[in-house]
Parts: sequence; structure tokens; C-alpha cells
Amino acid sequence: MKHVFTIVAVVLTGVLSFAQESAKRIDEKSTLSKVVVYPDRAQLTRDVEFTAKAGTYDVVFKELPAGVVENSVRAKVFGSSSAKLLGIDVKRTFIEKPKDERISKLQDDIQKLSDADKVFTDELTVLASKKEFLDYIRTRSSERIQEDIKKVAVEKPNVEDFEKTLNFVGGNLAKIIDRQREIELKRRELARQIDVLNRELGSIRGEGRLEYKTVIVTVESPSEVNLKVEMSYILYGASWYPVYDARAVVEKKEVEITYYGIVRQTTGEKWENVELVLTTANPSLGARLPELTARYLSLYAPPTTTGSYADNKPQTSQRYQKQKESASLVGKEEDRDEEERKKDLAQGVVQTAVAEERLTSVFFKVKKRETVASDNTPRKVTVAVLHFPAEFEYDATPSFSPHGYLKTSITNGETPLLAGEMNVFLDADFVGTSYIKTVAATQKFDAYLGVDEGVRIERKEEKRFDENVGGLFSSSKKRLMLGYRITAHNYKKVPIKITINDRIPVSQSEDIKVELVTKNPEPTEMGKEVPGVLKWRIELKPGEKKEFYFEYNVTYPADKNMYGLK
Repeated sequence: MKHVFTIVAVVLTGVLSFAQESAKRIDEKSTLSKVVVYPDRAQLTRDVEFTAKAGTYDVVFKELPAGVVENSVRAKVFGSSSAKLLGIDVKRTFIEKPKDERISKLQDDIQKLSDADKVFTDELTVLASKKEFLDYIRTRSSERIQEDIKKVAVEKPNVEDFEKTLNFVGGNLAKIIDRQREIELKRRELARQIDVLNRELGSIRGEGRLEYKTVIVTVESPSEVNLKVEMSYILYGASWYPVYDARAVVEKKEVEITYYGIVRQTTGEKWENVELVLTTANPSLGARLPELTARYLSLYAPPTTTGSYADNKPQTSQRYQKQKESASLVGKEEDRDEEERKKDLAQGVVQTAVAEERLTSVFFKVKKRETVASDNTPRKVTVAVLHFPAEFEYDATPSFSPHGYLKTSITNGETPLLAGEMNVFLDADFVGTSYIKTVAATQKFDAYLGVDEGVRIERKEEKRFDENVGGLFSSSKKRLMLGYRITAHNYKKVPIKITINDRIPVSQSEDIKVELVTKNPEPTEMGKEVPGVLKWRIELKPGEKKEFYFEYNVTYPADKNMYGLK
């Protein structure tokens, strides 16, 4: 019996010791401190600070969005080199109704406005029926009216009766139309109010969800110390993409490019006053290089025709078709994304960011803390303001446009530029939009800066003549002679460099001969990059005008039709 009491005492002692050593729960509200935005997702970082004594603690991060990717959850502990991270646990939590009373109030207000709109809709239906009846009376012939009146045992109407009827119909129609107009105005105002409330509701919708994730981080503290537990996780529903403002100052030979990031998110969490980082890294591409497998070749053997062709057609054809359809879908999705990127965007607060290069990607740290609502509203933040010395030149293709197009060659600095839309300003004037391709750090690139009205190019057809050529008594060929004069005029106060582009046709048949017979002055380049293209590179002083003339012949069979000149 004495041994039994001893065993019980040992067990009780162990239980008490375990109770004393069980983890203490830290339920303090966490702070969202940092958000790293990728092209298709975001990594959010929350932290909790508390004073710990020696022992084990469960630090609870509550009411996180249900979309938290569980295998992305990471944690760190700061404050003591001896503090240990013991484990991470992710749980799902459900509640019966939204905790935020603002959501219920907004939903009630929207419902009241919707009910009022329904009343107006019903009244419009009644008014439409009345109007239809009055239109029916108005359009009836006098004989039909008399027949209808006889059916209800009413005396035959006279002229006075008709006048009363017309006055009745006209007066009531006017009242109905006035009331319809009044209701439509009220419904328009109701729709505006409902839209405002819906947008407000959307901005806090994530706070009204009924499912949450809870993350519990278990840490061990060796002694009394102030600890900071930092926990990060991935959420989908966030993205960013670049847009640019390029401002060219021709007289100063300078280009300023303001690099913006457009951030959107519907993660279910409002990012309020957070450190914002934009990155070019693309996790969806994966970090591992796909492995090559053996690629085998064989001769195609036709299938046996024991059944229909549909049953026996090669499987390779089916695979090819599936691959083709898949590629088509990817292309359409990329086109849709590109069009979406080119939509109008809201103006944001101008700030700058610091670029950090980490091996294969770049991270832009926005200097100003930002707030981004979870309603897909675009937030415009400044990534960088870049200044480049520039040598400006003009390109002109007068067969298409009488304008000179300003361009410059720029050597990029240490900030890589992603492909995106570029708004172009010439001095203080907005001249249009352009597009910039992806540019690596220190890479040289051409930036097209739009039309400059100070440079005009005129092209005139001065000669068009055709004749028959061939034997003495018969003409087996035709010859078409064409001549064009180009005039370039610099109306600016500074000298400019300009390249004039034109072309002569290129024959793809042995029966068609093209000959450039006159060129004044001699082109700087002929067919070097594109067959048939002529280029004149010149300089124009302020107010200077220069002319160019070229003429060519096209000889072709008289009994055949030639196409390609128009």
C-alpha cells in the first residue's frame, strides 16, 4: 500500500510540474507592419511584442483571412539570442456573424435604399400601364369609340364629348410623363447612394468574413526579456504593375522618367500605414529549372481502319490539338491582362523608393508608409524618379504622317524598368502615350517621346506616268514611273537631327523589275535593315528647310495585273 501512495504522489507531482510548464497564451493584437507585393500575390508580416519571463509562450495571431496559404507561414523571434522558436500551428476559426457593426449598418442602409427603389419601380410599372391605356384611347377611331361606348350602354358622344375625352387623355398623359421623369431622377440619386455604400462596404468586406485563420507561434524564453515575434504569410488577390511618366526637356537635353507602381489588392485585409515593398520576383515561375527528358523520334504508321476514322485517328494529333488550344488560351489570357493594364488609373501621392537587388530579382522599398484598401482600388506609389542626359533625334515617315516623332537613346542606371505604359510629356505639354519594354540595369534603350509639332514633313507625288514598252508592232510590257518630293522644315528654335524614311517597292517576281532612277540627295542608307527602305539622316538649323526627291520605274508584263503599289 505504501508503494501505491508513492506512485500516486509521483504522478501528481508530474502533472503539477507539467501544468506549471505549459505554454502561456499571448493574445495581444498583432500589428501589420510590412507587405511585399509580387506580380500575383503578397507576403504580409505581422509582429507582436511582449515581456516574457523564463518559460514557454503561445503567441496567437488571430482573425487572419481564410485565404492564408498555410505552407507559407513563417516565424522569427527577436530580443534574445537564447530565445527559441518551438513550433507553428495554423487553425481554422468560424463565427456566426460579422464582428464589425459597420457592416451590418451598411447592409441595412443598402437594403432600405433598395426597398425605396423597388417602390419607385412598381410605381413606374403602374404609370406605364396607365399611359398605355391612355394611348389606346387616343388612337382609337371615332367609330370604334362609339362602338365601345354602346357596349357599356353610354349615350352616343357628341363633339363636346370628344373634346372632353381629348382633354382628359392629354392632361393625364402630361401628368404621367412628369411623374415618370421625377421618379427617374429620384432613382438615379438612389443608385448613386447605393453605389457609395457598396464601395464603402467593399473596403471593409474582409473584416466581415465568417471564417478566419489563427496562427499560433510557440516560443521559449530563457529569462525575463522583451521579445518580438514576427510572423509572415502569403495571400493571393494582390498585384502590382508599372506605369511611367516621361518628360522630355529638349532645350536642356534631359529626360525625366517617373517610375510608378500601381498596387491593387482584394486579400481581405486592409493594409494600413504599412511598409510597402514591390518586387519583380515571380514566385509562380518556380525556383527550379525544369528538367529535360529524352525526345524520341519514330516513323508514323497509319492505324488499321477497322472502325471509323474518328476512332482511329492518331493520338499524337489529339495531343497536338490540346497543346494548341492550351497555347491559345494562354495567349488570350496574356492579351486580356495587357488590356487590363492599359486602363485609366487614379493619381497617387508622389514618393520615391529604394531599389535593392537580391540575386535574381529586384525589391523596391517605398519610402513613405502606405495604406491600400482591400477593394481592388488602384493605389499609385512612386518607385523612383530618374534623370537622364539625352541626345534627341527625330524620325519621320511622311508617307504615313506629316509629323516628326521625337526619340532619344538612353543608358539606364541601376534601376531596372519593367515593361509598361508610358505617358509622354514634351516640356510642359502632354503629347500622348507610349510603351516601354523591359530594360535591365545599365542597358541602353530607345524611348519614343511622341509628336513634335515644331517639325513638319511634307510629301507630294510629283510624277505618275505609265507607257507601253516592247517590240516595234506590239508592246509586251508596261512601265510605270513615279516621283516624290519630300520637304522637311524645322520650326523650332534649336537645331535638330532627323531621319527621313521612305521606300520603293520590292519585286517578288522575275517578271517585275524595279529601278531607282533618281535620288537627290543620295540616301544615307538603302535597304540595309528593311528591303526597299530609303533613309536620309540630316541636320536642320532653326527655321531651315530641305528637300528630297526620288523617282523609280516599275516594269511588268502588259497582259498581267500587278498589285502591291497601293
